[in-house]
Amino acid sequence: MAVSRRIMALADAMHTAPCKIADVFGANPFFAERLLHSRGQRCLDGETLLDCIARHYGDAVAREFNECISVDAWEDAK
Repeated sequence: MAVSRRIMALADAMHTAPCKIADVFGANPFFAERLLHSRGQRCLDGETLLDCIARHYGDAVAREFNECISVDAWEDAK
């Protein structure tokens, strides 16, 4: 089994390793928030996590993160 291509692409877009933004169940908001915090990219008052991701990495990355929350992080290696 290998890490999902979508999770790999998302991690690449966020300039990090897949384990920093996802667990076995898919993209993990807690992991992403912890990553952003470690980089000093904190959410502003009233801002959602997806808004914060969009502000730092773009709207497309935020949409992909939201979709990857329910994506299996593993796929069969082919």
